Order: sequence, then structure tokens, then C-alpha cells
Amino acid sequence: MFFRTIFLCCAILAGALSAGAAVTPEKLEIVTGAEPTATEQFAASELSRYIGLMTGTAPAVVPEPSGAGVPIHIGRAAGKQLTEKFNHGIAHIEHDAFVIEVLPNRINVTGNSDRGTLYGVYELLEQQGCRWFFPGKLGECVPRRISLSFPEGKQEFIPDFNQRTIDIGATDGIDFGEMIDWAAKNRLNFLPAARMFFVRKYLPPDRQDVWEKRGGQQEWQFHVHNLNQMVPTEKYFAEHPEYYALYKGRRHPIGTPSRPGYGGGNLCTTNPEVIDICAKFIIDYFDRNPEGMIVPVWPGDGAIIWCECPECRKLKGINFMNGRRGSMSRRMITFGNAVAKKVAVKYPDRKVLVPAYANYIRPVDIPLEPNVLLQYCLHGDYAHGVDRCSHNRAEREQLEAWAKISRNQLGVWEYFLLGDHYSAPAENSAMLPVLYRIKTTLPYFKSIGMNNYMTQSSPKYWKHNIAAYYFTAKYAWSTDRDFDALLDDFCRNMYGKAAPFIRDYYILVEDAVAHSDWHPSIYSDLAVPSPKVFTAEVTAKAAGLLDRAGRAELNELERARVDLVLNTFRHIQNNIGTQNALGFDAKADWRIQRGREAYIMNPDGRELSGLDVQRLETNALDVGNYGDDFKRILFRARKRRMPVLELKNTALSVGVIPELGGRIIRMTDAGTSYNYFDEPVSDGKTSIGEKYFNYGGYEEYIGKGFAGPGWESTYRYRRESGAIRMEFSTGTLKLERTVSLPEPDRPVMRIESVLTNHSGETVTTSLRTHPSLAWSGNAGDARLELTLPDGSVRRSTVDLEHDKAIAAHGGKCVITGPGGNRLAYKVDSNCGGALYFCKTSPHTFTLEFLGGERSLPPGDSIKITQEFTIIHN
Repeated sequence: MFFRTIFLCCAILAGALSAGAAVTPEKLEIVTGAEPTATEQFAASELSRYIGLMTGTAPAVVPEPSGAGVPIHIGRAAGKQLTEKFNHGIAHIEHDAFVIEVLPNRINVTGNSDRGTLYGVYELLEQQGCRWFFPGKLGECVPRRISLSFPEGKQEFIPDFNQRTIDIGATDGIDFGEMIDWAAKNRLNFLPAARMFFVRKYLPPDRQDVWEKRGGQQEWQFHVHNLNQMVPTEKYFAEHPEYYALYKGRRHPIGTPSRPGYGGGNLCTTNPEVIDICAKFIIDYFDRNPEGMIVPVWPGDGAIIWCECPECRKLKGINFMNGRRGSMSRRMITFGNAVAKKVAVKYPDRKVLVPAYANYIRPVDIPLEPNVLLQYCLHGDYAHGVDRCSHNRAEREQLEAWAKISRNQLGVWEYFLLGDHYSAPAENSAMLPVLYRIKTTLPYFKSIGMNNYMTQSSPKYWKHNIAAYYFTAKYAWSTDRDFDALLDDFCRNMYGKAAPFIRDYYILVEDAVAHSDWHPSIYSDLAVPSPKVFTAEVTAKAAGLLDRAGRAELNELERARVDLVLNTFRHIQNNIGTQNALGFDAKADWRIQRGREAYIMNPDGRELSGLDVQRLETNALDVGNYGDDFKRILFRARKRRMPVLELKNTALSVGVIPELGGRIIRMTDAGTSYNYFDEPVSDGKTSIGEKYFNYGGYEEYIGKGFAGPGWESTYRYRRESGAIRMEFSTGTLKLERTVSLPEPDRPVMRIESVLTNHSGETVTTSLRTHPSLAWSGNAGDARLELTLPDGSVRRSTVDLEHDKAIAAHGGKCVITGPGGNRLAYKVDSNCGGALYFCKTSPHTFTLEFLGGERSLPPGDSIKITQEFTIIHN
């Protein structure tokens, strides 16, 4: 942040402010001018309200000064001359700048925009000791004052980052309007998950001016995957298939009808008409939205198909290939530049955002058009600073290479506050130990010329990680901060007499992370405590500090805040205690040992009795920690032998592991000994807390989510003639799965799955199957014959159908591989659904059936029957 203070030497007028002198609220009045904007009026009322909360007397808000007191002029009433030096461009970094000027006879608070004026008021209140660490009363700290002090001088504030985003959405326990209020008070200016669509969804009509009176937020057409909005398939594809990606002789529209922004094909990014359509779309948006500042040109999510027409191929990049040969960055930048150049003719000061993401993340040496903003999606080690950890070297090198061609045109999209958002409970007590990461990473971003900042986040972790979210907001405004002073101020205001102990606890944990060999590269893993961080020594010291914090004399609010920290530590203790009890310490890794007759779960760990497991579960329930993370670790960490049960006839052999999610790990052709299911050969040494682990084979999930209930569970089973029957219960739902070989001499395997509601209430749910198939040739080239809803057959390949929803009419398809051997698949269900093919490696692909959601009354069931048949030449 550019921050300049000019101190003035002024004669002291009668009844006026003296340098640094105390002023009682009775001498103040807040002046808005005769026709204030809604934001200026709101800023004045906020200033009056908080001065009233501090002193007991709220100054009057008046249109003109009365002459009887010291006026605080708000916004335009302060005079335009104070902000004349700032750049007034909508997309300029100085748009949110503001000035606070204290003169002997008046105070001026004004911004380069309405939003800047409100920020100026909150800065003035922060200088008086007000703090907003978290939405609502839990995070608000307003000191008691007899009088206020306003040192003379002029202070100018310019942010370090133009865009300042912690993308927080709605969740239980946090009022949506208070969340937006917190964001404005901490100068976050773009929250995609709090745009007006969601404001209208979560707030009543009388509160839907929540953004308007706070100066609004930055206006973007959208913030992510939006090419389907610019060149919609339903509008153009039938008459202009040439606008879309050509691949293996066919044109591919963007996305699918059910997921228009995911999968499918990209545009033909070299087609001049496509470039014109996209440019006109952006110009039209800016015409209709005078405050609009950014429009992305962002392809669909997932592994999309890129065009292979001659012009596109000139720009390099090979579909579904990793590394430099598969990079589509040259295409992406060339396309973004072409669109931006046309937009700049009318709107040179607005921005066209071009992402560096997925297979277009590798840097190229093409200069950017002046109105292009490049947004780099940063992964790597989420626990350590980008410039502080060797595990982030590749990311750092890529980021700095982009910075060389895009200085002051560079933004970032981070993920380190996201945790296990998609499956975590509404309020999750896990700790995200990232304060040191924030301290070093955001200043590093600024040092390489970055001027837009965004991180995805989950509101589910917010209440138990208040410091992490608050620090991110503060560093996004100004990276020139004294970390120790910020932490001291946070702890002192939040925790009262417990502050010294909690401050030392934060430092203890952050030091342990900094010096550990813990490098979570999946953002959900960041939310799982690691024994590499919470060693016996660190855990004991933390327990001692928090014991003293818990015994401190506190008021009601301070007690509630300290209790959140204590709850989080109990979550850590229980989680680490479980891992330690199961044989994990700072040096241990987890693995599975695969064998022909059995798998050994955690072969290096300890065997536990049923009583041991019961004690761990009881303790987890007692401290409120019996969640997905705990159950995942307990399932993986118990050392045990899990038999592979075999079904066999003269043509086929099938291997099933009931204790490993009822998984089918083998479907082996008796004639060729080829296993059509993917059975990894590696033991898979990894972090025990990693959310998804590739066990291989066939698996099922309850619900729409990936790796949902039933995936890592122990199934009860019984053997029957030619069949294995298994069952698993969540308490509400019971999943029964029968694997059989229905014909003694044919290579046919049948899987019958029945999901039944055993509760007394109607439950909305679904069932998802996920077989991973092994292929001796290139998996993407596997040929498909798909039966369509009209009964016709479409011939295709796995690559061509990658991540597309295929209506499961009769659910029939035939897959042909090298040598002519074919695998026929058929699915039937009472819930509808779609098939999805997804190439997962050069020699594997998945054939998922995503059953449709159904509302199940008590006793009702979802039923899915599948058959796999090997067809020989």
C-alpha cells in the first residue's frame, strides 16, 4: 500500500483541534453535504454510530456545518481537491484510494470513489481502536473512550492490490449481511459468492441494499469459466459448428446441457468470427454496465477438448498430453490478446482477464495487450510461503516467468483457505495453520508486480480460523505490515487476559509448520492435523498454553472466542491422538500393501482391539470430533488383513474386498489373464489424511459427491453360490451390493446395488458408481459404441466423450481395445442418470454412472443393476 502522511504545523484557532489533543464527542459533527450519495450517508451514519458506541454520545449527522463544533466532512463534502491527484479510471488500482486530513478547524475523510470514502471512515475508526475481526458481535471490538484523538496531518491510502477477494459464501451460523459488512470494513472489494444473485437468495428485500450503501463491489461480468456465456452452444452450434473445437473429425460444443461450464470442447480460438463475437459480448457488457471493469475469457472447467484445425495447431499443444507438448498457453494468450485488442478500441481502460490454469498454465513469451489481466491459479504446497519452500519451486518459477511479461497486469487465484469445503460440515473446527504463509506470500506477490489478489475459501472453517481470514484481508490491502504488531493487536483485542497465551500458541504452531516436513499439496489435506507438525513436544506445549488461556479471567465475548480456540485444539488433540495410537508420528507415512489373496491396511502400523477402537470413537464423540476426517484416519490407520474374495467360473475371475468399501479390484479374463479393472501396483505411500486415495477397481458412493459415504467403509458380507452379498449402513441409508457371475460359462459380471431409506423421514439422495478400467493401449483411443436415447448407436472414443454426460438410455455401450477384444457395459436404474467417461492416465479411464437424485420415503429404494461382459474376437 502506498501510504503517505504529511504532518502540518498550524496555528491553533480558538475552539479548534490542537495537535494530538483529545476531543469529546459533543464538539464533533459529521457533515455530508446537501445531496450525499447513499454510501456517503451510510459512511456518516457508521462514523456517528461507532463514536457513540465508544463514547456514549453519537455526533449529529448534518448536511452543512453549524459552526459550533469541529466538523468531519465526509466524501464530496470534504472537497474534490483532495483526490484530484488520483487516477479515476474504474479499473485502476487507485479507484479505492482515500485521504484523511486533519486540519486545525476541520477533519476531511474522502475517497476516490464512494467505496474509498467508506474505507476512509473505517480507517479513521480503526485509528481510534475499533476492530472487525469476524462478522457480527463475536468479532467486533469497540473500545470505551471518554474522548478521541485526531493527530493533525494528511494521510493518503492506496491499496497494494486492485482486486482484494476472499471468496466467502453463505454458511450456517454466519449472517450473510454481516459477512458482507465484515468484508467492506476490511476493504475486500470483490466477493463472487456474495454477488447480487446470492444477496437476493439469502437476504430479505429490506436488506438487499447491503452492497449499494457500502459503495458496491467491483463489477465483473463473471469471475470464472464463462466462454459458454459468450458463444452459447444452443445459439450457435447448429448453424456454426466451426466456432467450436475440431477434434478427430468432429466439432465439440462447450460443456453439456446439465453442466454448460464444465467439460466438452473449447472454442476454435483462432476463428476470426469467434474472436469478434467474444469482443462484441465484452463491449456490450461495458456499454450496459458503466461501472463494469473486468470480463474474463475463461474456457470451461475440467479436461476440455481444444481445437485441432490447421490454424489452431500452428500454436502448438496436444490434447490430453501432459508437459510442455500438451500446453495450450500459447493458444490461450493469443486468443485473449486478439479479443482484448478489439475491446481496447472502445474501452482501453477496462480489463479482459485471461487465466493461467489447467493445461494453459505454463508461461509463454508472448507480450500481453495493455488491457489484459493475467490470473495465475496457484497450487503447490499450501502450508508454506511460495518463496520459502522448495516444494513450491516449480510454481514459483512459472509465476515469475509470467511476471516478466505481465508486470502490473498479473493477478493470482489461491486455494489455501478452502480446506475440505465440499464435504466438511457447516462449521468445521479444523485449524488452517497459514499465518506465516500469509505473512510471506502476499508481500512476495507484490514484489513481483502482482496487483490483483484472490483466494477461494470456505466459510465452514472461518469461525475457527478467524486470524487467518482477517490477516489475509489486511495483507491484501497493505503488504507493508509488522506481522508481530498485527498478531499482538489481534490477540489483545480478541482474547483479553488470555492474549499472551494464545499469541504464543499461534507462534508455536506456525513455527512448527515452518520447520516441518509437512507439505500438503491438496487443499483438503491442509485441514487434517499432521503428526509432523503436532509432535509430542509441540502438542504438550500447546496444551499448557491453552490451559492457562482457559483459566484466564475473561468477559463473556472473550470467553466465547477463547472457547473456539480450545475447541480447535481439542480437535487437533483427538485427531493426532488417534494417529499416534495407531502408530503414526512425525516420521511415519501411510501405505497399503497389495497382495493376491489379501490387502494389508497400514502394514507398518499397530493392530487394535475392538475395545481400542471403541475408546477412540467414544473420545471423538465426546469432544465433537467424530467427523469425516476422524473416520477416514481411523479406517486407514488400523492395521488389518483384508481378504480378497474370489468369484470364478470357466470364463471369468472376480476379486472383491468387502472390508475396503466393497470394492471389486479384479475382473480377469480366464482366457487371457487380463484384468480389465485397474489394480495399482504401488503401495501408495502418502499422507494418511489425504482425502482421496486411489485404491483402484470398482467403487460406489452414496450421494453426488466424489468419495462419498460407503467408499471407505467395512461392508458385512456373505457368500452364496456364484455371488457375494455385501451391505453397509450410514444409520439412515443402507446400501446392499450383490456381485455375481450369473452364467457358469460366460465372462459376465453383474452388480446389483440397492440403496434403501431406513429412517422415518423422507431423504433425498443418489448413488454413484465409479469403475476404473485398465487398457493396454492409449486409454483415450479406446473405441466406443454408445446407445443413445433414440436407440441409435454413436461411434466415438474415450477422448471424444471425456467428461461429457451421456444419457443412459438402456445404459448400453461397447468398448473396443487393442487386438479387437471388447467390453460390453449395460446399466439399468429406477433413478435415471448419465454415464461419464474420464481418461485418468495414459492407460486407465473411468466409466461412471451418476444416478439421478430421488426423494425416498421411508422404506423406498434406489436400484441400479450393471453388467460387464467380455466379448472375444
